[in-house]
Amino acid sequence: HQFNKAVILSFFLSLLIVFLLYYFTVSRTMDREIRGQIHHAVNVQSMSVDFTLQSFVTDMQSLGSRTVIRRELHKYNMGLRTLEELRNFTTPKYLDGATVIKNIKGVRRYLPNGTIISQYGNQEILRTADLSRPGIFIPENALNAVLVIEPIMEEDDTIGYDAGIFDITFLWQQIPEGITHFSLMSESGNTLPSSPEYISTHLANMPFILHASVDGRMLRATKVRSLLTVLGYTLITLLVIA
Repeated sequence: HQFNKAVILSFFLSLLIVFLLYYFTVSRTMDREIRGQIHHAVNVQSMSVDFTLQSFVTDMQSLGSRTVIRRELHKYNMGLRTLEELRNFTTPKYLDGATVIKNIKGVRRYLPNGTIISQYGNQEILRTADLSRPGIFIPENALNAVLVIEPIMEEDDTIGYDAGIFDITFLWQQIPEGITHFSLMSESGNTLPSSPEYISTHLANMPFILHASVDGRMLRATKVRSLLTVLGYTLITLLVIA
């Protein structure tokens, strides 16, 4: 009788060991595969976001390179035009260029001292944003928007600036499986969060971090599938031994 009990106990202990070995192996493998797929999706998204932001910068540079109105701005700085003459000449041509820029919410041209020459679109964000230095930024008072400021150069002199607010909502319209949402953070003052609930990566050419929230429900479902798979293997083992 004691022998039978020992055999049965040994049998169930063996099954438990098999179950645990299978579970941890299968669970880790499936979790690694799912996270690998999510990491790949985040990397693909980061390349798309990086390319789009570069195109915004290119659009603003093109607006500032329009020769006719840039020369008129130079003449104003030389004292050959009044501010009113500069505005009257610039505005229609500037609007022609601004209206064809995709995803632009608002744009303005202004002098180094802040005097506005021409503007187009919604100016609400631009009115309160810091427009004192060129670059690409995430405005503090805006959601899903980036601010691009480009200097207007004549030889080596900065004779003005173009500032534009771009809508980036369209970048998040297609969320890959395993991710609940994306967000964009400035590199300045931020580090990559170390948490299994998030995946973040630096953009290749733009000073931002792409932040992705991992779908916890999907990971939990993966663990449940792992458990069911292992239970299946364990039952098969039991039937074979029996």
